[in-house]
Amino acid sequence: MTAAAKLFIFCNLLGLAFSSHFRGAVIQWSPVNNNGAIEINHRIAWRRSFSTELYCDSSTISSSSLIGYNTDYLTCRVGCSGNVGTMQYYCTDFSVNEDWSAGERSYSYTFSSGVTYFEASYTDCCWISNLVEGADGSWEVRVAGSLSVRSDTGSVNNSPRTSVPPIVRIQHGCPTVINIPVSDEDVHSGNVRDDLRCRWALYSKGECEEVCQAFPGATLSGCSLQVPATVGAGWYAVALQVEDFATTSSTTPMSSVPIQFLVNVFTSSASCGNKPNFTSPPTPRDGDTFGIALGDTWEVTIIAVTSGPGVSIVDIVTVSPIGFMKSSLTHISGTLSWYIDATWTPTSSQAGAHIFCFYAEDSVNLVSDQVCVILEVVDDCDCDLNNGGCEQNCVCTFGGYYCGCNTGYTPQGSICVDIDECASVNGGCDHNCHNNIGSYTCSCYIGYAKNGFH
Repeated sequence: MTAAAKLFIFCNLLGLAFSSHFRGAVIQWSPVNNNGAIEINHRIAWRRSFSTELYCDSSTISSSSLIGYNTDYLTCRVGCSGNVGTMQYYCTDFSVNEDWSAGERSYSYTFSSGVTYFEASYTDCCWISNLVEGADGSWEVRVAGSLSVRSDTGSVNNSPRTSVPPIVRIQHGCPTVINIPVSDEDVHSGNVRDDLRCRWALYSKGECEEVCQAFPGATLSGCSLQVPATVGAGWYAVALQVEDFATTSSTTPMSSVPIQFLVNVFTSSASCGNKPNFTSPPTPRDGDTFGIALGDTWEVTIIAVTSGPGVSIVDIVTVSPIGFMKSSLTHISGTLSWYIDATWTPTSSQAGAHIFCFYAEDSVNLVSDQVCVILEVVDDCDCDLNNGGCEQNCVCTFGGYYCGCNTGYTPQGSICVDIDECASVNGGCDHNCHNNIGSYTCSCYIGYAKNGFH
């Protein structure tokens, strides 16, 4: 991936900040360089019908018009001061039935020299008035991270990436698992990535205001939110943090990313098995990862199937990056299936990991499980520019690159350090092991002759 990575802020809000239409947020970040510069990408969703400033349709998307309010800001809390930028956006998705529109915008921010840690948040009032817990309460979504250069990668850390639709709908009485999609662009030696973990947001850390652990009955296992059949009907706000750790044994996160959204547990007389489903293939499965080279176009067909005759699919709703093109919903004659085609040709500024989510709604108000896939856009990953800063080998991967070494060396960040082969089982030598830079040799005691290498 290019050195210009992104601080990705995904905010799902319905309505104006002061009008009880907040729907949650995700804030993600990555470095532009090792000198305190970051690129910010925020994604916001509002109630579509609230005002002309927030209304979005297909023409809004195709015209790339900047919409939203320029009075709401992501604000520095630690390591900086003032506002980072406004929360205006370019619309990418909308739902007529659920009455929301969503989009994103990118901009840059540079911290003062010497800053090694920062926190920033977006806070206001109010959540919707019919929440089971936290009704009409204030929100705060807070991102935190280290700006120090990592010893294992030679670069400043990238935060995790995550995303969900603004509203996740669950039928009451039907046990459901909401998988929180997560990805990370930092690659260690051997193509190993950071260890990603999810936890509930905490009031003591200024992460959730009045909706901290406000989903009674739901439990978090890893990055999967488990909702049992006994959870009562109603609206719930979910506030989580996704954090990345250098190894599975690490106890201190390098960054903390908020993800907040609404869950609507609705009542229905239909059986749990009557919700729409997807036909796979060709429809991607939840958790799939796709690599896309810059200049190429990713094409996908999403086919949704109803539970039986007399029921139709009324919408396949998406949450997508800028530039996605989606066809109209089409019925496959003689079947219970409807489909959309979607294509995406990422631009050079979109190198890195993106998350694409979708779900289907039918004519009796049932919804499918959400499906989220990871799209990893690969460019020249900076290997063509000064060998990516690597001393020996620069290795491209989907979502980034890592520094590798020749035989006899091991990577430490961007440099390569000689391996002392003799330190492990005497290098396999019978008698004497002699370590050299990048290699080693075996020799024999006096009176013996070598038989082969050892």
